[in-house]
Amino acid sequence: MKKHKYVCNPIFDPKKRDQDWGDPVIWILEDGGAISIATASPTKCEGVFQPRLQMAYSPRGLGGKWKIIQEFFPPSWAEGAERMWAPSLSQHPDTGKWLLEYCVDKKGEGMALGVMTADHIMGPYTDLGYPVKSSSPDPRIPSWANIDSQRIYVKGKKGKSKALIASGSGHEPIRIQPVRKDGTIDPDEQGVVIAFPNTDKYGHLISKNVRKSLTKYEHLLEGVYVLYHPKKKRWYAFISAGTTHKYRGYAVVVYTAEDWRGPWIRSNIALEYNKSWGATGQIFLFQKGGKGPFWAAYHAASRNKKRRRMPGGGIPRVLMGDRVHFGKDKVLIGKGSPTSGPQKFPR
Repeated sequence: MKKHKYVCNPIFDPKKRDQDWGDPVIWILEDGGAISIATASPTKCEGVFQPRLQMAYSPRGLGGKWKIIQEFFPPSWAEGAERMWAPSLSQHPDTGKWLLEYCVDKKGEGMALGVMTADHIMGPYTDLGYPVKSSSPDPRIPSWANIDSQRIYVKGKKGKSKALIASGSGHEPIRIQPVRKDGTIDPDEQGVVIAFPNTDKYGHLISKNVRKSLTKYEHLLEGVYVLYHPKKKRWYAFISAGTTHKYRGYAVVVYTAEDWRGPWIRSNIALEYNKSWGATGQIFLFQKGGKGPFWAAYHAASRNKKRRRMPGGGIPRVLMGDRVHFGKDKVLIGKGSPTSGPQKFPR
């Protein structure tokens, strides 16, 4: 039996004119199948556009035929939300419960983080019933500074796992903050800062002229994914940088640390556009069976001039996947840009 099968980008493209598959999650199932959850285009219901997330399933893993099998809509506490996006999926190491996190934009109230839980990865999912994190009351901090979350688990007291949430955007720092017993984040808790926008690798402010050549994407940071690599014995933070709907304006930059509490140091740009694909970012790392090489799921948009446009002018994004290479001095997703040819993925 072959040890590998081949997959090609894009892994999943809904192909409908107005369909988007942004901010994607991939999880490989025990039976060899795979699911992906992503930000989908709003659907029209009784004359009103309804924001949503969608789940797609492939019975043959990454290289199989994908089918959208369920949708997730804003909960009652976010009734009237104009947007719902940026899913993140995790399994609690102690309870085995699945947690599906997301962002919503409540008209007139700003943006917030929410979470749904389930006993099985396929659902059904039940919402927590209130936001995990809401907009800051400080008018100087933009509402969208508290979005794009990812849950992390570290060892706590008495051997139990301690939950943390990494999040951030809106030209504010990317932070790691502890989760309280009620499932929320203390708005006054500053947490651990991973990265500041508009800074060099040591956190110092730099001029616009220097930034254009060294850190041209890092005027805005968001979409963080934090990982502890047991073999490297290091923490890695993959952060999307730039403007998500610009073909040549979005990339993934990596920060590293020996401890999740920091200090975090910027390493390198791990993924950016090439001739075929742009708007590359919002990654989610996964493995097959929790072992073997790490792969990155991310979204990208075709740079073909005939490519469709979203209603309102946005770029429709598709599901991409590339192997993550952890080197001595830097980390690369693929070879630093989306891979076009076939790639080996373990069976």
